[in-house]
Amino acid sequence: AAADAVRGDSLFARSTAAAAFFARPTAVLPYSDDTTSVDGPANLRALTAAALRRGGWAVADLEETDRALRRHGYSQGGQLKRADPADLAAWTGAERLFFGDVSEFRNVMLGFLGRREVVGTLRLWDDGADVYSVEKNAVTQEGTLDGADATGRLAGQLGKALLEAWSRKPLGA
Repeated sequence: AAADAVRGDSLFARSTAAAAFFARPTAVLPYSDDTTSVDGPANLRALTAAALRRGGWAVADLEETDRALRRHGYSQGGQLKRADPADLAAWTGAERLFFGDVSEFRNVMLGFLGRREVVGTLRLWDDGADVYSVEKNAVTQEGTLDGADATGRLAGQLGKALLEAWSRKPLGA
Protein backbone atom coordinates (compact mmCIF):
# COMPACT_ATOMS: atom_id res chain seq x y z
CA ALA A 1 0.00 0.00 0.00
CA ALA A 2 2.84 2.38 0.81
CA ALA A 3 4.52 1.66 -2.53
CA ASP A 4 1.21 2.27 -4.35
CA ALA A 5 0.77 5.56 -2.48
CA VAL A 6 4.27 6.70 -3.52
CA ARG A 7 3.60 5.72 -7.14
CA GLY A 8 0.22 7.48 -7.02
CA ASP A 9 1.79 10.67 -5.65
CA SER A 10 4.39 10.54 -8.42
CA LEU A 11 1.72 10.14 -11.12
CA PHE A 12 -0.41 12.89 -9.58
CA ALA A 13 2.58 15.27 -9.53
CA ARG A 14 3.22 14.56 -13.21
CA SER A 15 -0.42 15.06 -14.16
CA THR A 16 -0.49 18.34 -12.21
CA ALA A 17 2.59 19.53 -14.13
CA ALA A 18 1.01 18.44 -17.41
CA ALA A 19 -2.24 20.23 -16.54
CA ALA A 20 -0.26 23.39 -15.75
CA PHE A 21 1.58 23.12 -19.08
CA PHE A 22 -1.63 22.87 -21.12
CA ALA A 23 -3.46 25.52 -19.05
CA ARG A 24 -1.12 28.31 -20.15
CA PRO A 25 -2.94 30.69 -22.53
CA THR A 26 -2.08 30.02 -26.16
CA ALA A 27 -2.97 32.11 -29.23
CA VAL A 28 -3.19 30.69 -32.75
CA LEU A 29 -2.28 33.70 -34.88
CA PRO A 30 -3.55 34.40 -38.41
CA TYR A 31 -1.61 32.31 -40.92
CA SER A 32 0.50 34.04 -43.52
CA ASP A 33 -0.18 32.83 -46.99
CA ASP A 34 1.69 32.68 -50.25
CA THR A 35 -1.24 31.13 -52.11
CA THR A 36 -4.16 32.33 -54.18
CA SER A 37 -6.66 30.66 -51.85
CA VAL A 38 -8.90 33.09 -49.97
CA ASP A 39 -10.32 30.66 -47.39
CA GLY A 40 -7.52 28.09 -47.14
CA PRO A 41 -5.22 29.69 -44.54
CA ALA A 42 -8.15 30.80 -42.34
CA ASN A 43 -9.59 27.28 -42.50
CA LEU A 44 -6.25 25.71 -41.57
CA ARG A 45 -5.92 28.12 -38.66
CA ALA A 46 -9.38 27.18 -37.37
CA LEU A 47 -8.57 23.46 -37.75
CA THR A 48 -5.31 23.98 -35.81
CA ALA A 49 -7.10 25.80 -32.98
CA ALA A 50 -9.80 23.11 -32.79
CA ALA A 51 -7.20 20.30 -32.71
CA LEU A 52 -5.25 22.03 -29.94
CA ARG A 53 -8.43 22.54 -27.89
CA ARG A 54 -9.31 18.85 -28.29
CA GLY A 55 -5.79 18.06 -27.04
CA GLY A 56 -6.34 20.06 -23.85
CA TRP A 57 -4.59 23.32 -24.76
CA ALA A 58 -6.05 26.60 -23.44
CA VAL A 59 -6.49 28.25 -26.85
CA ALA A 60 -7.70 31.86 -27.03
CA ASP A 61 -10.76 32.65 -29.12
CA LEU A 62 -9.68 33.42 -32.69
CA GLU A 63 -11.93 36.48 -33.01
CA GLU A 64 -10.60 37.96 -29.76
CA THR A 65 -7.05 37.34 -30.94
CA ASP A 66 -7.83 39.09 -34.25
CA ARG A 67 -9.38 42.09 -32.46
CA ALA A 68 -6.32 42.45 -30.22
CA LEU A 69 -4.01 42.35 -33.25
CA ARG A 70 -6.12 44.83 -35.24
CA ARG A 71 -5.89 47.33 -32.35
CA HIS A 72 -2.15 47.38 -33.06
CA GLY A 73 -2.43 47.56 -36.86
CA TYR A 74 -2.07 43.87 -37.75
CA SER A 75 -4.85 42.31 -39.79
CA GLN A 76 -3.10 39.58 -41.80
CA GLY A 77 -0.71 36.79 -40.97
CA GLY A 78 1.97 37.98 -43.37
CA GLN A 79 2.33 41.21 -41.39
CA LEU A 80 3.23 39.35 -38.19
CA LYS A 81 6.79 38.64 -39.39
CA ARG A 82 7.58 42.30 -38.66
CA ALA A 83 6.28 42.16 -35.08
CA ASP A 84 8.12 41.08 -31.96
CA PRO A 85 6.51 37.84 -30.69
CA ALA A 86 6.75 39.14 -27.11
CA ASP A 87 4.57 42.10 -28.12
CA LEU A 88 2.10 39.79 -29.89
CA ALA A 89 1.88 37.66 -26.77
CA ALA A 90 1.30 40.70 -24.55
CA TRP A 91 -1.38 42.11 -26.88
CA THR A 92 -3.26 38.81 -27.09
CA GLY A 93 -2.82 37.88 -23.42
CA ALA A 94 -1.13 34.64 -24.42
CA GLU A 95 2.03 33.03 -23.11
CA ARG A 96 2.45 30.88 -26.23
CA LEU A 97 1.94 31.66 -29.90
CA PHE A 98 1.32 29.35 -32.85
CA PHE A 99 2.38 30.79 -36.20
CA GLY A 100 1.43 29.21 -39.51
CA ASP A 101 2.62 29.83 -43.05
CA VAL A 102 0.75 28.27 -45.98
CA SER A 103 2.89 28.04 -49.11
CA GLU A 104 0.64 25.80 -51.28
CA PHE A 105 -3.12 25.35 -51.20
CA ARG A 106 -4.45 24.11 -54.49
CA ASN A 107 -7.03 21.87 -56.06
CA VAL A 108 -6.26 20.83 -59.64
CA MET A 109 -9.28 19.36 -61.46
CA LEU A 110 -8.64 18.01 -64.94
CA GLY A 111 -11.03 15.05 -65.01
CA PHE A 112 -8.38 12.48 -65.83
CA LEU A 113 -6.24 13.90 -63.01
CA GLY A 114 -7.27 15.25 -59.63
CA ARG A 115 -4.62 16.62 -57.30
CA ARG A 116 -5.22 18.32 -53.97
CA GLU A 117 -2.21 19.78 -52.19
CA VAL A 118 -1.58 21.71 -48.97
CA VAL A 119 1.94 22.67 -47.85
CA GLY A 120 2.74 24.75 -44.81
CA THR A 121 4.87 25.39 -41.78
CA LEU A 122 3.70 25.54 -38.18
CA ARG A 123 5.83 26.89 -35.35
CA LEU A 124 5.35 27.36 -31.62
CA TRP A 125 6.83 30.32 -29.76
CA ASP A 126 7.14 29.99 -25.98
CA ASP A 127 9.27 31.66 -23.30
CA GLY A 128 10.90 34.08 -25.73
CA ALA A 129 11.97 31.60 -28.41
CA ASP A 130 10.72 29.26 -31.08
CA VAL A 131 10.52 25.85 -29.41
CA TYR A 132 8.97 23.80 -32.21
CA SER A 133 8.71 24.03 -35.98
CA VAL A 134 7.47 21.58 -38.59
CA GLU A 135 6.78 21.73 -42.31
CA LYS A 136 4.00 19.46 -43.58
CA ASN A 137 3.00 18.49 -47.08
CA ALA A 138 -0.36 16.78 -47.69
CA VAL A 139 -1.14 15.58 -51.21
CA THR A 140 -3.87 13.38 -52.62
CA GLN A 141 -3.88 12.44 -56.27
CA GLU A 142 -6.12 10.33 -58.47
CA GLY A 143 -5.87 9.67 -62.16
CA THR A 144 -7.27 7.66 -65.05
CA LEU A 145 -6.69 7.23 -68.78
CA ASP A 146 -10.27 6.05 -69.45
CA GLY A 147 -12.21 8.88 -71.18
CA ALA A 148 -15.61 7.90 -69.74
CA ASP A 149 -14.16 7.60 -66.26
CA ALA A 150 -12.45 10.99 -66.66
CA THR A 151 -15.80 12.68 -67.37
CA GLY A 152 -17.30 11.18 -64.22
CA ARG A 153 -14.27 12.13 -62.18
CA LEU A 154 -14.45 15.74 -63.41
CA ALA A 155 -18.11 15.94 -62.37
CA GLY A 156 -17.21 14.52 -58.96
CA GLN A 157 -14.29 16.93 -58.58
CA LEU A 158 -16.49 19.91 -59.44
CA GLY A 159 -19.23 18.73 -57.08
CA LYS A 160 -16.76 18.30 -54.22
CA ALA A 161 -15.25 21.76 -54.88
CA LEU A 162 -18.70 23.38 -54.89
CA LEU A 163 -19.71 21.62 -51.67
CA GLU A 164 -16.47 22.66 -49.97
CA ALA A 165 -16.91 26.27 -51.15
CA TRP A 166 -20.50 26.31 -49.90
CA SER A 167 -19.53 24.85 -46.50
CA ARG A 168 -16.51 27.24 -46.34
CA LYS A 169 -14.13 24.29 -45.81
CA PRO A 170 -11.90 24.21 -48.89
CA LEU A 171 -10.00 20.97 -49.41
CA GLY A 172 -11.69 19.49 -46.33
CA ALA A 173 -9.89 18.69 -43.12
